[in-house]
Amino acid sequence: MAEAQFRQGNASMTDVLRVDVVKDDIQTNLEILADEQSAREKQFNLLLNQDPGTSLKYPDTLEALNAELLPVTTFDGHPQAVLLDQRSKIADAVIETTNLSRKPVFGIGLQYTPLYRRKNAAFELPPNTGRDMIMPMATVSIPIWQKKYDAAVREQQISQDQFAQQKEALYQTLRQSDEELGFQQQKTLANLRKRDRQYQTTRQILDLLMVEYANGSGTMEELLRVEQQLLNYRLEQIELKLNYHQMEAKREMLHGNRAYNY
Repeated sequence: MAEAQFRQGNASMTDVLRVDVVKDDIQTNLEILADEQSAREKQFNLLLNQDPGTSLKYPDTLEALNAELLPVTTFDGHPQAVLLDQRSKIADAVIETTNLSRKPVFGIGLQYTPLYRRKNAAFELPPNTGRDMIMPMATVSIPIWQKKYDAAVREQQISQDQFAQQKEALYQTLRQSDEELGFQQQKTLANLRKRDRQYQTTRQILDLLMVEYANGSGTMEELLRVEQQLLNYRLEQIELKLNYHQMEAKREMLHGNRAYNY
């Protein structure tokens, strides 16, 4: 447009040069973003222990935002909560085994010993009959040190109390984090709606300025300023959507969603 206006004598050469400067700045920023994307992809491939040059597949656009926040659920699926539950179950097993160890143990069995007749022996000792020996046996084990088992059970019970306290403290921390993330999501949605309105209004302003400039009544400086503002709004919209999805993923992890636990 600036070149057309210049040819018609309605604009100066400075307008054309201003447009060239802005175009060069935008082109340079795009090249930097492309290089940054390539570097990020290589870093991600290294995290996955695969060839840095492996191509990654990802959507060109972000999914639509879900204005409804996650429902209130438990945090039982969180890895740390699962770990504490497993430790408590191990303590239960140790208590059960300890209680069994304090009871008397009875054993009944047979001892079988094969006997062979010695041949060409200078002397013989009885029984040397060549018959096998079978001996019935019975054993009884009565634990005496009951306090030892009581102490072992008490130790595991104390551990279980500690696990329960740690789990409650963990849940409290997770609730606080979940509430903060929920608030930030609502705040992000409000800012995104505001940016949408500003983008639409600025788009209309830019269209009017382009008409004015084409008619020779507008200025290139104002046109470029508004266009730059429109671009900034668009970038902020994308950043807000990205932040929203990241916070949603963090909340899913807090609730123990396996899809986000790598």
